[in-house]
Amino acid sequence: MRQSSLFTGALGILLALVSPVQGAWRLIWSDEFNGPANSLPDPSKWTYDLGNNNGWGNHELETYTNLPENAHMDGQGNLVIHVETALSGYTSARLKTQGLFAAQYGRVEARIKLPSGQGIWPTFWMLGSDVGTVGWPWCGEIDIMENIGSQPSTNHGSMQALGIRMEAPRFYSRGPDPTQPPNAPSSRPFRRHGLLVRRCFRRVRGQKLGFDL
Repeated sequence: MRQSSLFTGALGILLALVSPVQGAWRLIWSDEFNGPANSLPDPSKWTYDLGNNNGWGNHELETYTNLPENAHMDGQGNLVIHVETALSGYTSARLKTQGLFAAQYGRVEARIKLPSGQGIWPTFWMLGSDVGTVGWPWCGEIDIMENIGSQPSTNHGSMQALGIRMEAPRFYSRGPDPTQPPNAPSSRPFRRHGLLVRRCFRRVRGQKLGFDL
């Protein structure tokens, strides 16, 4: 059986302009996933977690790879992430911007079409860019969107931020077409999932803190 999450070309980071009078937004990073079909995402923007790492702290069964069988563009402006079955179990992909891009505040948004089924847990999330030095959970974690297979009509947003202060964070999920059944696997529509953060810093040291996708 194959399950997939479909990410479209609306994944981007926006920051507020300096002038509070204008109240506008300035796009500073995005990926439109507009490469040819079956090609890997842009390596200047994305890297990967690899292996199983003892279940990644969540008892996960899959092994993460950087292979096109598990993550590729479809030639129509979408990134497709597949779960594949193999003799050794399951394979999938977990992409991240670690070491390539981080943002301290602004708006982060992705347009995502989710799969459905028991046992899956697609997530759009961020970790503090200092995870390599302070570790988790001290680096902080923002789960912009989590969708649990047993709760297909519920999208969760949460923060795990020990010693970190965020000013008025706001999670949102927009869509879908109200005429489409939210729980129907064959017709689960695209939704826009995002987070708006005005400012983020460590309470202890007043340190500016960036987050990686």
